Amino acid sequence: TLTLYDLGAKLALYSRAVVQGALDTLLPHAASLGGRRDEAGIRASFVEGTRWVLAAYGLVATVAMVAGGPFLALWIGPGREQSAKVLFLLVAANLYQAQNLTGHVMLVGLGRLRAFTLVMGAYPVLIVGLGLWAGTVSATPAVAVAGAVLATVVLLESALLIILTRSFAVPLGSLLRYCHAPVAAAFVAGLALGFGVRDLAASPVVRLLAAGGGAALGYAAVFLLLGSGGALLAQSDGLEVADVT
Repeated sequence: TLTLYDLGAKLALYSRAVVQGALDTLLPHAASLGGRRDEAGIRASFVEGTRWVLAAYGLVATVAMVAGGPFLALWIGPGREQSAKVLFLLVAANLYQAQNLTGHVMLVGLGRLRAFTLVMGAYPVLIVGLGLWAGTVSATPAVAVAGAVLATVVLLESALLIILTRSFAVPLGSLLRYCHAPVAAAFVAGLALGFGVRDLAASPVVRLLAAGGGAALGYAAVFLLLGSGGALLAQSDGLEVADVT
């Protein structure tokens, strides 16, 4: 039997599959660049990989966070509000972590394991500690544990982002403008449109379709609008970008 936490956690885990294929190809690519000592190629792959992995998961996360509640209501039935909140929080954690997934993989491919090992080692300690505390003091333990996971991800991935930009010699501000800003704006637009049209629908099926479609449309429109000038923005910031495929 699935618990309230398991329902949301499983859907959040499935949502990450969309970027796994790209990450699987990035590992040998990073190792190849490292073997050739191609520092410019390493920086370019880190920047461009970060941009597109974050953008791809941003779309998935936006749709999942808006449509997750209606989907659970259709799949399991009413009364699963806590599971929907767990899904929302864990997908938010996945999205925050997505900004560093390219860096995670490239560090391994390049054999730069010290920072990666430290961060990965801190994860279980913080998650277990915060999760146990949150689960015992909250009236909704499943949601509290998911919140503890999100807090852990924000803390550790924020530190890792700084480490990654230093390791790859990429200015943090330039990376945030080129990779994060378009995704953040698209994410907000997708949530606003998705939740807006979802609340107008009465039928559960229509709510699900409206939520997912509205979220995807809002996200894609704003990202394409802001991302169309990405190459010029990168050039003005002095970022090296390239196709990582």
